[in-house]
Amino acid sequence: MSQLGRWCYRNRRRVVALWSVGLVVLALGGTMAGGAFQNDFRIAGSEAQTSFELLAERFPEFYGDPLSVAFHADAGVMDPSIRTTMEEFFAEIEGFDGVRQVSTPYDGVVPISADGTIGLAQVQLRAFGPEVDVGFVRHIIDRADVLSERPGLTINVGGATAMFAEMEPPGEREGAGVLVALVILIVTFGSIVAAGLPIVVAICGLGAGMALVLLSTRVLEVFTFAPAMAAMIGLGVGIDYALFIVTRYRQGLHEGRDPEDAVALALDTSGRAVIFAGATVVISLLGMLLMGVSMVVGMATSAALVVTCTVLAALTLLPAALGFAGRAIDRLSIPGLHHNEARGGVTFWHRWSRQVQRRPWAAVAVSLTILLALAWPALDIELGGPQFGAGPETHSSRRAYDLVTEGFGEGFNGPLVLVAETDSTQPSQRGALNRLVDALGRTEGVVAVAPPMTNAAGDTAVITLIPQSAPHTEATRQLVHRLRDDVIPAATAGSGMAVGVSGVTALFVDMAERLNSRLPLFMGTVIVLSFLLLLVVFRSVLVPLKAAIMNVLSIGAAYGVVVAVFQWGWGKDLIGIERTGPIMAFIPMMLFAILFGLSMDYEVFLLSRVREEYDRTGDNARSVVDGLAATARVITAAAAIMVTIFLSFVLGDDPIVKTFGLGLAVAVFVDATVVRMILVPATMELLGNANWWFPAWLDRLVPRVRLESHALGETGGSGGARVAPADGAPAAPDERAPVAPAARVDPNDGAPV
Repeated sequence: MSQLGRWCYRNRRRVVALWSVGLVVLALGGTMAGGAFQNDFRIAGSEAQTSFELLAERFPEFYGDPLSVAFHADAGVMDPSIRTTMEEFFAEIEGFDGVRQVSTPYDGVVPISADGTIGLAQVQLRAFGPEVDVGFVRHIIDRADVLSERPGLTINVGGATAMFAEMEPPGEREGAGVLVALVILIVTFGSIVAAGLPIVVAICGLGAGMALVLLSTRVLEVFTFAPAMAAMIGLGVGIDYALFIVTRYRQGLHEGRDPEDAVALALDTSGRAVIFAGATVVISLLGMLLMGVSMVVGMATSAALVVTCTVLAALTLLPAALGFAGRAIDRLSIPGLHHNEARGGVTFWHRWSRQVQRRPWAAVAVSLTILLALAWPALDIELGGPQFGAGPETHSSRRAYDLVTEGFGEGFNGPLVLVAETDSTQPSQRGALNRLVDALGRTEGVVAVAPPMTNAAGDTAVITLIPQSAPHTEATRQLVHRLRDDVIPAATAGSGMAVGVSGVTALFVDMAERLNSRLPLFMGTVIVLSFLLLLVVFRSVLVPLKAAIMNVLSIGAAYGVVVAVFQWGWGKDLIGIERTGPIMAFIPMMLFAILFGLSMDYEVFLLSRVREEYDRTGDNARSVVDGLAATARVITAAAAIMVTIFLSFVLGDDPIVKTFGLGLAVAVFVDATVVRMILVPATMELLGNANWWFPAWLDRLVPRVRLESHALGETGGSGGARVAPADGAPAAPDERAPVAPAARVDPNDGAPV
């Protein structure tokens, strides 16, 4: 790492040129060769997916994503002028290559509201899920908006496909977050030059990552809102990683090193921490591949690509930029804000650490009470599909949902499709099909059942069923299970006919169950891999174990706040949430993956400094005090930046992105305050030197990888530094530098002894 830092410093013009050319090439490649973002809801092997595949093979007239066109006419749907306008619109839609058929109120296939002012048409697309051209769907929405300019007529396009097509691409929200992050960096460094470098480097890393995400759409099915999520994560970690390296670089300058040595030290210490922090984030994200859901693969890979690029930018582009800045990094200082990063003096964070060490049990009790109180609502979490009517009123899909609900009821927004494998030559199966329709009509929670439609071969029949409840609710989920477990088996017993419950609503029910069933495996794998990584890094058993437990507590707090706001409705008006309901099924999984990695970031940055101090002094209490004092200000600034960026996404319109933004912001805030500043130092004080217990047999098996510089005694400039031998093993007593003994802090009164 030291050699990498020196090489980038000495070849800074070449490094900047390579990054510039690379960004241009990637941007052009992503724009010209990138594919399209796709909304893939397929759950391989699920009943709903198997039924869809059967339709594609035997009954293509019913295969494909549905769009609903809800329209309101003051003069009535059957008014001649309204009818002419709408029939022309429906004919235009049916003329598109991507549309299979359009069922309209004028055909007598779909209903008209009781007062005659609301009509509903069903558009059957030829494609399903990832095959749907999102741009084509947006074109239909735009045409509906143009026709709605006519007085007395309102046309809206709804359904899951329309909702995802209207999602906002990343852009404006990130810009607002970057501006606030710049202000925080200026306050932190007291220098405009020092504050600007992390922003520029993070944006370059994010740009490279987003271009790769665009290119990845050629080989992966990347969900529509994956770029927004990747930008949210990449921008946050990118600024943080650069912030930690710039802080260590300035410390080297303030301790009297020349710029090149300061860069080498920064890469050899904070740079190592960045590698392992980024690795934990990538491991957590790629752990989602275990879920076996295609839409998750694209989202996980997109975020991992962006994080990887921000790490590369921090380790290569930033050292080159520091070479250009040199000692001028402290130029354009803000009076009263300039901070000397050199060690020395008793700061607020020294005093805070000693206060925590004086009363560790009280600190543990208070912090656990806060975390458990925040996590409590998570015990009531309900998982479901997306709320098609939860978007802003500016979205056509939201207005269509409201119009359908007003005219026909919420269940019409998410019909269920029953697919039956039949044999029309067998009277027993014809009778079973009729019995099934009668049983469905008598089932609690069912509003209407359409007559069966049979394909030309007579081997497949389709029954459309309208639930009474909204698509995303628990009542609809229970209805799906009641149909599968009780109603259908009873009605078809002895007939040999197989019937599957399908439709977009049923797909999301199956997705929730698939994700829930694999969530323990995913969480366990991520925790174990992160534990092993930290075991190697810190050569301790208890440190990574505590880190895993505390990260789970932080994530639990985020879950609790998300449930309280988005499901219970606490404070929903403050962030523009109009409707509450179940949490979308994949959100807890993705929050866990992202937050476990981000929480490990702060754990690595804090404990790498603590371990460095422990190796230098051999005193656990002092190493905790000095490590926290050296990193607390920077961790606080990094957390403030990340919280600001995440909260900027809460201000957007999309409810899914809002959920991610709030959950991530809460978890990072809690992790950087309650966990890192209270719980970690308190537990480390209680455990004492046991924090660094590492059995001899395990020490022989685990490879040696250290986060701190191997030559701090030679380049560190701090008294009491210990020079590690070449293999990274702890230095023997005769290898200590000839310096005065280091002072030890008495945790009882904080005085040096």
